[in-house]
Amino acid sequence: MTHITRILPIVSVLSAIFVSCSNKEVISPENASLKNNLTDMRSSILNSDGSSAKLLQGFNKMGFQFSENCLDGGDFVQPKSIEKSIVDFSDNLKENDFRKVLNIGVSATVPVKGVDISPEVKFAREASSSKLSRTTTYSVYVRFGENKIAPKVGNAYVLKEGLSENFNANGKLRNHYNFIKKCGDEVITSQRLSAKILLTMKLNFESNKVLNDFQAKVGASVKDILTNKDKIAINTNLKYLNEDTKRQIYLNIYGFQLGGDPKKLASVLTSKVTCRLDKVEECQPLFDRLNQYASEDFVQQLNPADVNTWAIENSSTVSYEELNIVDQSGKSLNLTLTEDPAELFKLTKLKSEVSHAISKQIDNFTLANSLLNISYLADNERDGLENISHLSHTNIEMLQGFSSQCFINIADCLNNSSLKINSLVSQYDESLLEANMGELIAKIRSQNSPLPGQKERSSEDFINMSAVIEKGKYSSFYFKLKSIENNTIRNSGARFDLKCNKPWYKGFDPVLFASIHPNYEVLSDTVAMNYNDNCGGKESVYVANPKNITETDFIVEIWGRE
Repeated sequence: MTHITRILPIVSVLSAIFVSCSNKEVISPENASLKNNLTDMRSSILNSDGSSAKLLQGFNKMGFQFSENCLDGGDFVQPKSIEKSIVDFSDNLKENDFRKVLNIGVSATVPVKGVDISPEVKFAREASSSKLSRTTTYSVYVRFGENKIAPKVGNAYVLKEGLSENFNANGKLRNHYNFIKKCGDEVITSQRLSAKILLTMKLNFESNKVLNDFQAKVGASVKDILTNKDKIAINTNLKYLNEDTKRQIYLNIYGFQLGGDPKKLASVLTSKVTCRLDKVEECQPLFDRLNQYASEDFVQQLNPADVNTWAIENSSTVSYEELNIVDQSGKSLNLTLTEDPAELFKLTKLKSEVSHAISKQIDNFTLANSLLNISYLADNERDGLENISHLSHTNIEMLQGFSSQCFINIADCLNNSSLKINSLVSQYDESLLEANMGELIAKIRSQNSPLPGQKERSSEDFINMSAVIEKGKYSSFYFKLKSIENNTIRNSGARFDLKCNKPWYKGFDPVLFASIHPNYEVLSDTVAMNYNDNCGGKESVYVANPKNITETDFIVEIWGRE
């Protein structure tokens, strides 16, 4: 059996756990006409992308996609009451932490969502902590429990009508391709139902000096000023910060909900969701409303009698051959894909290889579309990301097609399978998928030779590095070169210098960095050291000594990464 476990990670300093007794209710299909029509609701549980994902539904493991429900019978066992609730505050979650909490990534064996997961990605990116920000995330996790199906004692699952033609007279599966294309090779036998809400308070500091002052006077955690017991609130510790420090700290509030009715949280967050810390009382009405929403409104949206109010946290599957299955006449069926143990081992390995390849393409598709929202992309960067979006989507379709065709002739499929897979997958430049693209700090137009009357200078002054260094926001800086037509220059031989414009009476302009090439990256500490050693005061910098750049005019951009 393939078990998929995705539980909200608890990075807890302050938590309260409430546990109620877990009761199970067994419902046979024959007497499932309860007042809430649980059988109908059960068959309409949806993933958050709207795709069906219900118990007894087929799943194509190799193709990483759901298929039809081809079985009847069994008892549906579902929780009768809420199994567990956890209220928690978690500090400084990174983007990867949020991605795990929200079920984003290649770790899934059974996809919880389809390809379109941009809202989760957007939240994970915006709510994560950074070099000049600190966060605390208030989470409420409610686990309803496992929604399961199991055959009745002594009984078997029954193959639905119209599918017996895929079996021979002895009940052995003979048409693997048709059956798996329609029914998959595994079936969902249990699903964990839960709901969660994430409310992130993010403090953004104008400089490293302000952050250090905050930590020295208040502490390292946002909870030290924005929580009171188990609620979002203004803490009395705020009084230890002077007004000047508070004016340089900004609060942003982000929220995300799975299960219940997420639109209601969105309506709450349409009010003021940002304020400066010296006027934090402006956010107090929102704090009060969010506390009420998390403790009352959200919980009231979750109905133990209505499985549609819960999100599918994970699904577990088993292969058809592990189940006792009969046809409409009661004849036992054999759904073994191959009798050869060595062939079965290779097939199992291939299923895993292809499903992980598809999952990776889904991740790349999602990331490319997310990066396309970034401003200041070069035209050829944008073209490259659009190409990745297109090709990764095509790769998904090609790999899923291969997974389906594989079962026409399993032995032939396994022969040189890696070569076949590689021939189907279109390659693209994954370096464009750098998630931490950073922030544009400054840019300047330069000539590819010195300006008239100049020996080395090829641009005007364009950035005061001392102001950027003092802010302390970035861990590193990197340089992009673009044409005037807004395309990146990728000539590896292109070079230029950055020089400080010192007053004439202080002598020659010193070199801050020499022979900078496209995508050159340097740590901020190195920039600070070079600037202090060579430039001194608050001199601006300029481009000098360009070499091997064919464009008459070009653009130099400086980007910062946190």
